[in-house]
Amino acid sequence: MQTTLYLNIPTIGITGSFGKTTVKEITAAILSVKYETYKSPKNFNLVDQTKKHVKNINDEHEVVVIEMAMSKKNRGKRQCTVIQPNIGVITAVGHAHFERFSSIKDVALSKSEMMKYMKPEGTLYLSNDDENSKLVDTQYFPGEIIKVGLSEGSDYRATNIRFNKKGMEFEVVLNGKSEAMFVPLLGEHSVVNSLFAIGIADKLGLTPDEIREGLGRVELPRGRLTLDYLEGNRTLIDDSYNANPVSMVSGLKVLNEYIDSPNKIALLGDMAEMGSYTREGHEKVGKSLIDFTLDKVFLYGDSSKWILKKAEETGFPKEKLFHFDDIESLIEEIEKSYSADTALLVKASRATKLDQVVKHLLSKYSI
Repeated sequence: MQTTLYLNIPTIGITGSFGKTTVKEITAAILSVKYETYKSPKNFNLVDQTKKHVKNINDEHEVVVIEMAMSKKNRGKRQCTVIQPNIGVITAVGHAHFERFSSIKDVALSKSEMMKYMKPEGTLYLSNDDENSKLVDTQYFPGEIIKVGLSEGSDYRATNIRFNKKGMEFEVVLNGKSEAMFVPLLGEHSVVNSLFAIGIADKLGLTPDEIREGLGRVELPRGRLTLDYLEGNRTLIDDSYNANPVSMVSGLKVLNEYIDSPNKIALLGDMAEMGSYTREGHEKVGKSLIDFTLDKVFLYGDSSKWILKKAEETGFPKEKLFHFDDIESLIEEIEKSYSADTALLVKASRATKLDQVVKHLLSKYSI
């Protein structure tokens, strides 16, 4: 029988439909400036992987930061029965892994298991921007609830957000004073992910300078909005590791608003594990294309046909849309369009294997 590990040190459990790994990496990077920090590796977030952390945590660790998947009913209970967090984070409630749920409310109930089974007197961090996070019923949680985001009323709120070619600059109020911050990641959603970590670090006694130092150390695995500047003033945004409708639109926003290039191309592939939401989710992305200034949009995979159809229906120019079913033809056409002074976003679930396109372009155009 599994014995629950209760630690007398800050034990941070991070769950959510998306953003878990990023928030974990940022949080660990900041806290490691001051504390000996145990961080769950890669995106190891299943219950059996959480059990392995028990063996790896030792007396030298002063803080524990663990990513916890709660993508099924009772998964949160099982996670917290292995290691009980005293600080919980629910990054967002969305349609990732929706094939396992019947409604978005069921997703919220699943993520709410963090709140139900973490230490009752602990601290829970929630998004103040994500509408679906409002479905998390917090009225019976006896601990402290802290909300982060870009919206007014956030306990930790980012303002004056700017892109500086290497990442995002923003300001946040700490101890009554506005503090300038920088994180070497792309997009407003990366700023929000940083706010979770900043809020935790602030509560655990880190100074603004220590937080700044930790943010500067952040480095995500390739495929999570990785930015490459290549030969011929080409720009590559590699976001091929995972995808859902929210993150795909966020990636398009990064390409459209933050990348200074005269030619902009998006390569969008299938978003996996969305079950009954598959068609609607892809159509949501297709509907959004009209909001962006793009020279071409390449689509790959069977489900991406819903992006194509909805984009055409909403007025996105048909001559800018190209759909492919085989990777060789796709790479050939991408090469023809990926000329000098062009920025390319590659976004899909990893099952779509668009990292093959990324590897090909890096091998050909890396400086």
